[in-house]
Amino acid sequence: MKNKIMGVGFIVLLGLMLGFFIVQGRHKEKDKAYAAMTPVAESMREFRKLNGRYPLKGSELAEPAPTGSPYLSLAQIMDPWSTEYRFMLQGNGDCELRSAGMNKIFDDQDDAFLLLTNRTEEILVEGKTPLRPKQK
Repeated sequence: MKNKIMGVGFIVLLGLMLGFFIVQGRHKEKDKAYAAMTPVAESMREFRKLNGRYPLKGSELAEPAPTGSPYLSLAQIMDPWSTEYRFMLQGNGDCELRSAGMNKIFDDQDDAFLLLTNRTEEILVEGKTPLRPKQK
């Protein structure tokens, strides 16, 4: 009986440890996505200042335009897993920048997204926490 309890306890402990490492791996992948998304979000903000609106797609940030939009390379408008970012304009003027994440499927728990607010000019991680770009 005691061996059974110890065996079950070991399996539970092993499961908890495995879950911890899976969650840690997801956080690292999202951190990678946010690091790559930060220059895109900054470029989107500059685009809005110059054009009075957020871009509708990433290619607007990569195409030379007479308005002088801030340029990015085509590689920069792709997430770290080579999926093009999705730009979603909100009814209130905010814009969401979304990475499909490592699994390349949009709208699941794997996604990373930034919300660029129209009113306060903030960039919010997952719509909540202000993004603080790394100081140069």
